[in-house]
Amino acid sequence: MTHRAFTAALSLLLTSAIAPSASHAQTPTRDPEYRIAQQGPGGPAANQGEDKEGDNTRPGKRTPGKEGPGRGERGPSREGGGPGREGGPPPQRQGQPQGQPAGKPDKTIDRAQGEALKQKQLEAQQAREKALRQKQDADLARENAIKQQQLDAQKAKENAAPPKRPIDRIRERVMQGKEQNAVQPLDNAATRRQDADRERENVLRRQQLDAQQERDKALKQKQDADLARENAIKQKQIDDQRARENAAPPPKRDIDRIREGIIKKKEMEAGRGSPNRDADLARENEIRQQQLDAQRRRDGDRGPSKFDRAKADQEYQRARQQAERDRQGGGDRGRGGPGDTERWREGSASKFEALRKGRRERVDLGGARNVIVEPDKRVIVRENNRAFIRHDETRRFAKSGRELRRERRKDGTLLTVYMGLAGALIYTLEDEQGRLLRRSRKDRDGREIVLIDNRNFYHDRRGSQFGPGRYYDSYVDLPPPDVRIPRDKYIVDYDDASEEDIYDALSAPPIERLDRGYSLDEVRHSYRVLERMRRVDLDAINFDFGSWDVGEDQYRKLERIADAMRRILDKSPDEVFLIEGHTDAVGSDIDNLSLSDRRAETVAVILTETFDIPPENLTTQGYGEQYLKVMTDGPSRINRRVSVRRITPLLSRRGWDEN
Repeated sequence: MTHRAFTAALSLLLTSAIAPSASHAQTPTRDPEYRIAQQGPGGPAANQGEDKEGDNTRPGKRTPGKEGPGRGERGPSREGGGPGREGGPPPQRQGQPQGQPAGKPDKTIDRAQGEALKQKQLEAQQAREKALRQKQDADLARENAIKQQQLDAQKAKENAAPPKRPIDRIRERVMQGKEQNAVQPLDNAATRRQDADRERENVLRRQQLDAQQERDKALKQKQDADLARENAIKQKQIDDQRARENAAPPPKRDIDRIREGIIKKKEMEAGRGSPNRDADLARENEIRQQQLDAQRRRDGDRGPSKFDRAKADQEYQRARQQAERDRQGGGDRGRGGPGDTERWREGSASKFEALRKGRRERVDLGGARNVIVEPDKRVIVRENNRAFIRHDETRRFAKSGRELRRERRKDGTLLTVYMGLAGALIYTLEDEQGRLLRRSRKDRDGREIVLIDNRNFYHDRRGSQFGPGRYYDSYVDLPPPDVRIPRDKYIVDYDDASEEDIYDALSAPPIERLDRGYSLDEVRHSYRVLERMRRVDLDAINFDFGSWDVGEDQYRKLERIADAMRRILDKSPDEVFLIEGHTDAVGSDIDNLSLSDRRAETVAVILTETFDIPPENLTTQGYGEQYLKVMTDGPSRINRRVSVRRITPLLSRRGWDEN
């Protein structure tokens, strides 16, 4: 039976069940009182008698007295007064109030009829649900019976098959063995191919490893040969220098000091020395400097001296006490006098004292190099009895313009872009060790100006790309220059010079021919290279003891040198100027290096922020007490100075070495 046929049959069954129930619910035959009232005074017999007398019976006609009104029959007539067909008033129901019409049913009877109807509907719904469950159970039983018949048929078929004979079982085992023997050679061939491929890979890997080891060995041999050749050249230079030093007269410290004092006293009495005396003083200072350099080299043969923090602290405290005494006693502040100490002011050295406490020291190259790192990332290196300081110049760029981009490239180099003056962009490229490779400026019109290009010097000798390589020694040992111009033209005193004198000194070419161009580090760390250019000494800028700050009342002292720089840059925007910082010999050499480097940077910042000198055209370097203008161990205002040189002719801008 299909689902549609089953649904139609169920609907017909429910319809036939509901119709009689509704008709019976409408007939109040279950109420005894109502039945008595319907029967009238004569009771059931009277009514039956009437029906018999007046009934012209037909087949199938229902008797009202027994089953109530049939389908299509009407109830008692509203117009008649009695219960029968003769009419008459309806009988009074028990408990019915007087005067209430008997034809109107009671509300209690209506409520009972509604409840009976609901009960019949609920029973019909339950009957439908029961019929549906019975059908589902019958369907499930039928499906199970079919499945069981199929299983029984399968088992009967299996039981009907004849049993396998021993010869059949033997034949099956033989066939299975043949199949296994046919598959096994295929597996063995695949295994042999895999082993052969693996062996070839191992052989190729060993060959590549051997080739790499051969290349590394050849490279190491080449590096060792280069290092041995460089060491031989350096050793030859040292031997030659020692031979010249042995031929020179021994140093006479006391005699030199007395001679310098006498010459200085005569100069002060005469106002300003003659060119001849200036030349003599320059030659004597040059001889003295050579003697000091020779002494440093002799000390360097014994290896670099370890940084003695306790000794440095003692020297600093001694210098501080001397500055305090001179302040209280009104010490001699005459230019170059023995009591020419730095001005002491309460709290001026607090930043420097905190910086000294934060220094960290390490030893590299098995004790051949001492490195002191300060809290602001300045690094002081002492090697081969030479001391120099390194700093990050991009910090100065960030003071005048914000950093726009910082990118670490795949080759290990670091590119930083800063905002310069007038909307220009400053591009700085450094290697992994923080050494400057290239610096350029791109103006707003898109024109690029290359200022520094050191890539040729830090180029990795192992290939044609960048790499950290080995440490590049930036010191260049040159003989003293042959100065054939008047001393006041070679070293210009800023206080006594005119603006034209300053411009001529900064724009002049080198005083002698150069054999080659140099990197920026070679220029900054080799004072002999710097001496090929003229310089301007600014000893009018006064710094407090232990401080690198400059008061705004001193800014105007830099106006003339800023004007000379601006005139040069208007003609050649790629010029580079070096701001040097120098101190006297009071205190430790490490403290003096740090102070001089910071003071030079302060002057460069003032030139940029106050006089609009582009920061990328300036570079700074501190030298401490290494290159004294007057040879004295005491305080000297002349030795505490800031010098300015134009170093563009000394720089090499070839970039990559194509040879």
